[in-house]
Amino acid sequence: MLPTVLLCCLAVSADAEWEVPLDAPMVMHAAALDHELDGEIERAFELLRAAIKLVPDDPMIAFDLARLALEQGSNQFDDDVESFMGIEPKNDDARVLRAHVLVRQGERLAAREQLDAMMVHSPDLGEATRLRDFLVQAGTQTPTHWYAANLQVGVETDTNVTVAPDALAGEEGVGVRLATQGGLTLVPVRGDTELTVNGVFKYAPHLNNREDFATFDVASAAALARLRRVLGPVILTAQVSGNEVTIDSFQTQFMRDLFGDFELRYPTNSVQLAVFGRGGYRDFASISDGAFNPEGDRDDRDGTRYSAGGSLDWQRGQLGVSSQISFEGASTDGKNQDEYGLELGVHLRWRPLPWQARLGVNYALRRFPESMSDGDSRMDNRFTASLHCSRVLHEHLAAFASVVWVKNLSNHEYDYNRLLMQLGVMAQW
Repeated sequence: MLPTVLLCCLAVSADAEWEVPLDAPMVMHAAALDHELDGEIERAFELLRAAIKLVPDDPMIAFDLARLALEQGSNQFDDDVESFMGIEPKNDDARVLRAHVLVRQGERLAAREQLDAMMVHSPDLGEATRLRDFLVQAGTQTPTHWYAANLQVGVETDTNVTVAPDALAGEEGVGVRLATQGGLTLVPVRGDTELTVNGVFKYAPHLNNREDFATFDVASAAALARLRRVLGPVILTAQVSGNEVTIDSFQTQFMRDLFGDFELRYPTNSVQLAVFGRGGYRDFASISDGAFNPEGDRDDRDGTRYSAGGSLDWQRGQLGVSSQISFEGASTDGKNQDEYGLELGVHLRWRPLPWQARLGVNYALRRFPESMSDGDSRMDNRFTASLHCSRVLHEHLAAFASVVWVKNLSNHEYDYNRLLMQLGVMAQW
């Protein structure tokens, strides 16, 4: 505890030309840092809080009190960071800490603005880049509090309203749907070990041609439990999820499944490498007197699904690129539906606040080795291109638009082609 010893010696030396009182802010500050190093966190808090009351505008004391409150999860967090947040940051360390505090307080947009301003001049700041990446992870972002909720409402058009191939396909015309979605995320355990529970509900009733399209009103409910653990330089994620889909405005069950996932991710300042695997069981209902998914038949789609692959993510300032490759397969009750294949994807992200844009290209190859009566195998080659844009309107409100184009490149009777466009708003808390 050398700094404290030196200061205390100066404070009590009778021969010194000046004396430093033991209750001086600089002495308490130095002592607090030594107590923190010794693991005496509560004593460090006591000294820093006492010091900041004496000099509320001292940037160094305010910085260390806010830093300690953020790192240790202070039960007086807002009070502990009040002085720091009232002082204009003079260096990058203070600016990054300020962004962390804003995230903790739920002010994500303000934190993004702080980080964007920093990275214009210093794009290689590791911690600023990491925190900004965290803030802009669409769809997978961990809530800054123990809960988060969102509600999405929009209108979408669809050139292929069917949800199933074969006997249910072939409806003519463009469907117009009301697209609604609500979600709730809970994070009861945080830190190096993090537990997340999430639930999502979607409902998309058709607004036009109800006589023909009402059968294809889709509703779905999904839930997951995710456990994430930091293991030295890597992050291990394990997840269990389930999903149920109904059609005809909840009157007909269409599909349900249960899956387990794992991922091992190695993050660096600008690049993240990951390997992943997935497996589970999917059960389809028999619809239209067995026209779709006849139970016990060779066209029965029920069965296990599995996949494994890897991904690479790169981020530089407002620009990001991700790529993924996976090998997938299915073992079904009806051997005609057994399949295996390959999927490739590349996505480009651009996030100039308050705008976000994401462009994606995917290619999927599927082989059904026993699907043809002549013993030959069926091949599906499917190409998907997507564009999603959004703009933050308010801290809790954003507008979005998206286009998805699906093209089946194979030549067989089920040509699943689709153009899906969506426009709407999303609120989140």
